Amino acid sequence: MAVFDVSKFILEEEVIRGGELKSHTTERRTLLKFLVIISIAVSLEALVFIFDAGKKDITMLVYPTFLLIAAVMLIVSLGIYQKLSQDEDQ
Repeated sequence: MAVFDVSKFILEEEVIRGGELKSHTTERRTLLKFLVIISIAVSLEALVFIFDAGKKDITMLVYPTFLLIAAVMLIVSLGIYQKLSQDEDQ
């Protein structure tokens, strides 16, 4: 599902609106949309892997936990990026 969302997003942004120049605000929003799609996909995969590892082998729970931590760090860094770049919108 995430691959479909990313491909639809890239199709809309690059193919349909392909030749026009974009402002910095539009570029920033495009980057934010792309990273939100990726972070949601990584978070869902991490949760699925955590439940799967919890059922089968508890020692394998370390790897999905690192994936979930990476997803949380991506979301937090995305929030920091939005906070630091909000002055460009005004």
